[in-house]
Amino acid sequence: MLDKLIAGLQEPGITTFAATGYCFGGRYAVDLALENVVKTISISPPSLLKVPDDFETLLQKSSAAVHINSCETDQQFPQEAQATVDSLFGDGKYSPGYRRAYWPGCTHGFAVSKLETLLSLLTFLRR
Repeated sequence: MLDKLIAGLQEPGITTFAATGYCFGGRYAVDLALENVVKTISISPPSLLKVPDDFETLLQKSSAAVHINSCETDQQFPQEAQATVDSLFGDGKYSPGYRRAYWPGCTHGFAVSKLETLLSLLTFLRR
């Protein structure tokens, strides 16, 4: 379905795409990044992804910048997984760009109701 949507947008000349994925949508955003269909992804907070496997593959195959909104209490993307992804992508190790915004006191699902998560993404995109 996403392939058809992207093809339809490319017909009139749209060539640059970004993807946001909330919860299970993070899987779709990462898949698009793995295919280098998008220039940047924002996943808030990701689920259905295997840490570190999916992120190691992303590191090897993708040229899309990665923005992650994460939170304090999240069974889908716990703090241990957050630290693992930071160790893979952080400190300039991922040249397309990486940022993880951390929201203390929040639980999984917070991103769909927090204006601050959108502002965090917009700040990342302006870089």
